[in-house]
Amino acid sequence: MSSSSAISTQLTVELTNLVPLASIATLISRASFQILRSIARSGSDPFTEATLAQILGRGVIEINLARTFREILGQNTTYGLSALNEILLEAGPGPTVTRSLTENDYFGTVVQLSLLTYCHDIENLTQNLIKALERRSVGSKEPVDLPSHTLLKGTLEACRTQTSRFQWESWYQAIEVLLHGVVLELKPYESRPLTLDLLQALLDMLPAIQRYPDSVIRIEATTGFVTVIVWAYIVLGLTVTLESDKTFKTFGQGREKVIVICRGSLIMHDSSSVSLLDETKDLQFRITSNHESDSPLEPECRYPAHGYGRKHLLFAFEEAALVDELSHRITASCLRLAGQTFDDRSKHISDATQGEIFPSRFKIMDAGSLLFGDLQYDSKYFQEMLDAPCLCTSNWAQIGPNLPQTITDYLAEYEADDVNENIRARNVKREMRYMSLIVLNFATIKDLSSCQNLPLSLYPRGVPMQVDFRLPTATQSFQFLAKFLLGSAYDAQKVDRAALVSAWGWSMLVKSIDCDDPSDVRPEIEIREGVPTRFDERRPWILDEWAYNPSSSWGARSHNGGSAQYKCTSVPGDRAVLQNLSKARNSMCQVTVTNDAFIVYKQFELEDSDSKPDAWVGTRIGFRTMQEMCWRTIALPYCDHRVHLGEEIEVPDGVWCFSGVEHPRIKWPDDNPQLTMEDRGWVHAGLVAGSSAARWVLLSTRISAPSRLLLSLCIECNKEQEARKGAGLSTLILIRADDESFRLQGVQYRHM
Repeated sequence: MSSSSAISTQLTVELTNLVPLASIATLISRASFQILRSIARSGSDPFTEATLAQILGRGVIEINLARTFREILGQNTTYGLSALNEILLEAGPGPTVTRSLTENDYFGTVVQLSLLTYCHDIENLTQNLIKALERRSVGSKEPVDLPSHTLLKGTLEACRTQTSRFQWESWYQAIEVLLHGVVLELKPYESRPLTLDLLQALLDMLPAIQRYPDSVIRIEATTGFVTVIVWAYIVLGLTVTLESDKTFKTFGQGREKVIVICRGSLIMHDSSSVSLLDETKDLQFRITSNHESDSPLEPECRYPAHGYGRKHLLFAFEEAALVDELSHRITASCLRLAGQTFDDRSKHISDATQGEIFPSRFKIMDAGSLLFGDLQYDSKYFQEMLDAPCLCTSNWAQIGPNLPQTITDYLAEYEADDVNENIRARNVKREMRYMSLIVLNFATIKDLSSCQNLPLSLYPRGVPMQVDFRLPTATQSFQFLAKFLLGSAYDAQKVDRAALVSAWGWSMLVKSIDCDDPSDVRPEIEIREGVPTRFDERRPWILDEWAYNPSSSWGARSHNGGSAQYKCTSVPGDRAVLQNLSKARNSMCQVTVTNDAFIVYKQFELEDSDSKPDAWVGTRIGFRTMQEMCWRTIALPYCDHRVHLGEEIEVPDGVWCFSGVEHPRIKWPDDNPQLTMEDRGWVHAGLVAGSSAARWVLLSTRISAPSRLLLSLCIECNKEQEARKGAGLSTLILIRADDESFRLQGVQYRHM
């Protein structure tokens, strides 16, 4: 054992004698079996919680913070998802936090774990907390049952998720503003994480000095001092003093209980130490870190969506005037790109495949206002920016005289060094393109007003700084935003097949989860507060089945000889009745629970009117697959054509109506196999009115492998679009009933 570990073990034994631990049996016995089961089903572990409550539960939370914490987390909220009757989004406290609100041991534990999980990477915190607990167990007279890595991480994640409404960031910023330029020589987030020795020492020292007023903690820190101040002063109500070469600051009133020494450059410190002093400030215990245990834990760098872009730019440039200018220029560049792309596509809407989204001017400006912190737009000045060359795409050497003065001043700081000036220009342009991409992706979110407190990763995994300046597709937006929500937990393969991803108490979901019909699905992405919950079980993912089992068969399943062959029912010139010829026998949602996900799909069964009465054909489709089918579907604008359900219409030239969904068996009335689909007409209208199940199945089979799917219910509108297009493969359209009459229920890909 190293000297540091030996001393820390002795310290733990001595402090445990000073501040006794409650028995785990006593802590566990307070809760009913129902509460313990709910805690376990939510992803936490009751025994791990009791182990942590033995240690952290000895601390007394500062009375004002305790009241605020209880007020913010006093009530949870649930949201239903129309397509998933069994799964709800539950926001706010779960069983772990709910119990803690009435039991002080657990309340102190939850508050302190909430703080530690906010500022540290949860995987790295788990590893180091296990090491700290192992050190504490050495030399213990009683056997110690340490939690496993899996159970401890689950408990920490449950605590962080259930307390995500509490804004620790505001407390950190209040402290960091006072220390900026004095001791914060690194970026603030790099000074937040504790070291292993500091973490272990504070677990026992903080409750000791609370109980014994004459005791004092003295810390010589290379990092973690901001978290020490928040933990000791904000959370526990202890007076903290901070000393450095430049300042002496006191946080709190009364006798100092924690002394933090930070001298010289933070980068140059080689080690840190933690000491417990008596009333005369004589040394009682001291831990001096070695190089291995002095390394800080990995930080978790998060910032709310409101003001996120401004925070990012301030980190990059540290000049408020420049950041203000860039915020306006970035939003203007996004408007120019969206406008140019829309103008380019407006004449060729039927070519807009793969779920391209054209956010409106208002959504882009709302996204800019959110990300840059209530950005105020001066209409005259903003119009000048729109008329000026786009800074994200222009050659700055050519538009030099037209560059904004703030940017010119920033570049001119290295006027004598052309190399540095060029580097600065490239950096500014790179940051502008990067932030523009963030604004454009945020403009695809349905309700930006609900995302003010969405905690975003400042250093998302897998997002390159060098990005293409173009509008993202819906699929790209989902992947992109998932990186900022998940942070270090981002898993590209899972996100690829996810209908919902959740982290930090928030969820990002595709619209198909909340819609029964494909024509009601919108291209926007929804972000809501809450975690998927089913019968008290919480999981951060909702995935399509074959994300876990790629060999699963997704072909149609037949019962009692049933089939749903693709059959042509009407040709040009016929009188066709608008009806549903593919009746839904059943549609139900199936859920399988794994250790970290709900695997969900919808089972569709369609009657086969040409076979036995109880014959049917069925298939199952995951919700992410449903969404992608709609993302690849072009929706037409609303129209005034009113064709009522059950009425006869004359099938126009170039239109073929069909029933059935099963590819490729096709029965044509003329029974001429020499004629291809292209020979028979450009528009194929699927008669699936009144049956959302039939429409989903029809989309899933991709009849005739069309190059473009028009989601509409108006044959006239589709015929007009095909006439404009002029050439191409056949087009599949879906016809639906809206109460008594048909009319378009499509999504607006061009506008949001």
